[in-house]
Order: sequence, then C-alpha cells, then structure tokens
Amino acid sequence: MNGRLIETKRLYLHSIKTKYGKYKELYSEKSPNEFVWTIELKDTHEVVGQISIQKNYDKKETIQTIFWFLDTPYYEKEYAYEAILEVLKFMFLEVKISSILTFTIKQDKSSRKLIKKLGFQRMNTKVEEPIEVYEYQCYKGDFLKEYFRKEELYIKEDIDKDPYIKHLSDDSILNIAGLNGSGKTTATEKYQNDSNYIVIDLNELETNKRIDENI
Repeated sequence: MNGRLIETKRLYLHSIKTKYGKYKELYSEKSPNEFVWTIELKDTHEVVGQISIQKNYDKKETIQTIFWFLDTPYYEKEYAYEAILEVLKFMFLEVKISSILTFTIKQDKSSRKLIKKLGFQRMNTKVEEPIEVYEYQCYKGDFLKEYFRKEELYIKEDIDKDPYIKHLSDDSILNIAGLNGSGKTTATEKYQNDSNYIVIDLNELETNKRIDENI
C-alpha cells in the first residue's frame, strides 16, 4: 500500500491496512488500488469514508483515477472536499502524476458540484441507459493554480507554467526576503496578523545593519 498519513484541519487520512469494521473489506490483498486512505474524524475518531486511487492501464502511466465515498450523515460538512483536496496535492506534488480522472452519474448533483470545486473539467459522457456517466479530468497545473489562487499564495497571477513548490519547514518563524515591490509583504500578510507566527523581514535587518555600520 502506497501513500502516507495525511492530516487536515479536521481529519486524519490513514493509508495503512487497518480493520475498521465495515471498511475492512476495502483492504483485500488482491485489491488493484495503488493508494487507499480511510477518512477518520479527529474529534471523535470515527471512520466515515474512504478514498482510493487506481492506475489507468489503458491510459498514460501518470494518469490515475480517484474514487471516494462518505457515510450519508457526513455529506453536508465538506469533509469530502477537505480530504480529497489534500490527496490531490499529495498525488500531484509528491507522486508527481500529470492528471487524474474521476466519474459521476448525471443524477448525482452533489458529486458534480464537488468535482468542479476541486478543479476537474468535464471531458466525456458515456450513456448506458438509463444512466449517463460523466468523465472528469484534473490537470496538475490547473489544480495548483486554482488552489494557490484560493489560498492567496500567488504573488503574480500571469504565470505560464506550473508553480514550483518546495516544503521548507514546519517552524512558526518565517524569514522573508525580496526586492521592494516583489509582493513578499502581501504574500505573508496573513502570517504577520497571526499570533502563532513570527515574520522576520531580512531586508529590514540588513538595512538596520548598514545604519549601525555608518554610525
């Protein structure tokens, strides 16, 4: 089983093979799933759903398909969005796939709404009377640009390639540097207003150092 533990604000996503009552059948040794996560609520430790990602053997190696389900009482709490968002980030940034597919039926309006919110675009329609199945695809670049836009992580909007992302630290002290007008202050504004973080402008330190040397 691939993957790792993923933690969100309200959820734990477990990728280990674990017996969770009615979910234990998801972990068959013969399962073709490349990645499987159970969705656990942090506050109650209830397992409320599952996310799986399968290879597409009839398509390019880097294209995979994502499926998920959530227990009915948890539909309206946006747990699915929270969980799938982090899984997509993991697949695009760490597994480094190029795109990902999913499917829904025409009648499932809530799933279609969720899929579009995550950045998927409708590609094809397969009709198997009386059901219409819609195929959606999400590309790495489109997903990351939309995610960065929502999280206000862009300094500039007019980029023509995938954002470069590198995890630097989990520390609560952030050092920033850049030319005047580069947007570094705006980009870190939400951290400057958060008491959990300390933001140090290295340019200011350098300026103060020059002043001291001239005294």
